[in-house]
Amino acid sequence: MNLNILRKTVVVLCLALVSACMDTVSLKADILAIDSFSYPDGETLYGQNGGTGWASIWTGSGMVMQGGRPIGGPVGNPPLYGSRNFNNPALGDPALEWLFVSIELNSPSSGIDDYFGVSTGLGVNNSQIAFGKRAGSPYFEVGNGGWGASNIVATANTTWHLIGAYRLRPSLSDTLYLWVNPDGADFLDPLTGANSADVTSPDFVAFPAGHVNLYTNVRGAGFDNLVISNSPGGVGLSSFAVPEPASLPVLLFLSMWVVGRRKNLSECPSAILLSGDSGQRMLS
Repeated sequence: MNLNILRKTVVVLCLALVSACMDTVSLKADILAIDSFSYPDGETLYGQNGGTGWASIWTGSGMVMQGGRPIGGPVGNPPLYGSRNFNNPALGDPALEWLFVSIELNSPSSGIDDYFGVSTGLGVNNSQIAFGKRAGSPYFEVGNGGWGASNIVATANTTWHLIGAYRLRPSLSDTLYLWVNPDGADFLDPLTGANSADVTSPDFVAFPAGHVNLYTNVRGAGFDNLVISNSPGGVGLSSFAVPEPASLPVLLFLSMWVVGRRKNLSECPSAILLSGDSGQRMLS
């Protein structure tokens, strides 16, 4: 391969990686609301007002604080739930299409009739997304009317990290997304919709979200570390497909080879010429 072409290719790849990483870091600032539920044990979730980015106190019924997280309490009839309004700039700017919700869940029971999850809405009937475990299914699912099921069983006594996402395009059908225990390789590209979600579900979202709901019928099911963002970076996802770790040493090797090769050439006393007729190499 021509040395200049190889050098330029390596430089472009390195710059792309750096640019993508910087892009991911910048996206982490786009958090709309966050609550780590640092409220006193024994108090009800109703009336609590911590975190940032919120437009109301927590309301709801049957949720109490235990171990630094709201759980389905011992009294009240299911659904046991908490609901809170958040400041969503998409309510005034239709160009802000994406919403991501991150939550940690843990339930002492996951029988076929048990349910626990998160949803968003606007007013009474305008919903966008719900995700978690629903009654009648053992799996984590995502939907807004219909449901798309992952192949991941929502086992009990396990702390699960879920990220749900939707794209708001009122005149077009689109897709809902769910990641279960995402890691550093998980991503969603807001420009193309390319993603690494564990399950996607075609659906229709007509209104932006104005509030979030935590809900369960399991006493003792808990929620923690709620984050709402309008970008993937805000909930820890990348906005591009992260290269496999095995490919990074290759890029490093190529970069080092190009640098070494250029150094060797620069140290030659003169240019190297190839004779087209005789094929003999001559040093001028």
